[in-house]
Amino acid sequence: MDRLGLNEPLELWAFDRVASLQPDISEPHSQATLIWIGEPEIRRYGHPLSDELLARVLGNTLAKNPAAIGVDLYRDQPQPPGTSELRSVLLGSDRIVMAQKLADEQAAEISAPEYLPESQIGFSDVPVDADGKLRRLFLMLWDETDQVHLSLPLRLALRYLSERNLAIASHPSNSDWLQPGLTPLPPLQRSFGGYGDFDDRGYQYLFDPRSAAK
Repeated sequence: MDRLGLNEPLELWAFDRVASLQPDISEPHSQATLIWIGEPEIRRYGHPLSDELLARVLGNTLAKNPAAIGVDLYRDQPQPPGTSELRSVLLGSDRIVMAQKLADEQAAEISAPEYLPESQIGFSDVPVDADGKLRRLFLMLWDETDQVHLSLPLRLALRYLSERNLAIASHPSNSDWLQPGLTPLPPLQRSFGGYGDFDDRGYQYLFDPRSAAK
């Protein structure tokens, strides 16, 4: 194991190469629907989207009876018109989870709407490797007061599992590991695989890219 990280660039290149050879599963999972905001929508509706439009989209989505809705948009400040309508929609369904950004060395916190309970908030922070690539993701992070925060994907997974009377529990032989279903998910540790000494704060896992081309 390369404790000094001298071979890290080469080993991470090899990891990327292996990942690029995997079958390309670029389509979303059949049980998940992605609603994109692209340039056509920005030109038509402006940026950021108004609270009124966001409330309408969420209301229409809730009508389809999804298990969970993740909103990967920061809404720390009202964007009128429609602010009261958005508040009503968000507080009217615990299936909606809004994104926040936690404070770090580079940037201040960007909060979710202040009236939301913690169970409807998930952070969208991601750890980026030194070469600018994304290979790891956070499930949980602890702040300076030792308070735990859950990521947006984890919040959605918990909500989805609860609909099926399932849960993510601790591994029976190691309480520091999460175990979704029957599969343990140990957190990444320093010097994992090709890494020399990455920042292993929080609970991280190596993510599996669905599209090798991207």
